Amino acid sequence: MTLRMKTLLTISAALAGLIAILFIVSQGIISHQITEAEEEGIRQDVTRVTGVLSSFLDGMVATNSDWSSWDDTYQFIEDKDQAYITANINSNTFNTLDLNLMVFVHESGEIVESRAFDLENEIEVPLPEDLLQHLNSDSPLVHHPSPGSTVKGILLLHQGPMLVVSRPILDSMGEGPVRGSFIIGRQLDENVLLQIETITRSGLEISRLDSTGMPADFIDA
Repeated sequence: MTLRMKTLLTISAALAGLIAILFIVSQGIISHQITEAEEEGIRQDVTRVTGVLSSFLDGMVATNSDWSSWDDTYQFIEDKDQAYITANINSNTFNTLDLNLMVFVHESGEIVESRAFDLENEIEVPLPEDLLQHLNSDSPLVHHPSPGSTVKGILLLHQGPMLVVSRPILDSMGEGPVRGSFIIGRQLDENVLLQIETITRSGLEISRLDSTGMPADFIDA
């Protein structure tokens, strides 16, 4: 299997692969005898949840664009001046933007800067090791064929699923040539699930389809 296939992403506005990545079940549906009305309720719940996730990703696209289409970032990816990092990236940045991850990748494939942050404990943490395999030059996360390119979706990591958005690094006018990629990520953790539950008024559980510890009622459903 190629790296491109292993990188489980939804490109552009589509979230068609979301259901294959996450198995989302309303907590109240456990019975083996699911009625037609209950099935319709589940479909509506899934539609609402995927809609909220899509909105979350759209918000992250806007955040990413503020950084990726910016003269300062455009210059930094070339000169690697750490004054840019000192002035712009700290714990307040992650807390304000509600992000766990920022990665700057030069068009050559070099990771110029990467930062990961634990929002719950408010500390900087190492970059997830399994994320690196998705930052290969062949990955859609770091290969943007045009200034209008956007990659967004859910990336499965060892520590859990992460919402990710990658856009090309451009000048403040949104013009190229493309100098690299800026990637941001938000862990799909309990805090995010709580926000989704509040918006959709649905109780949620999320499990990987390939998980050996998947609850029995998930499998039966």
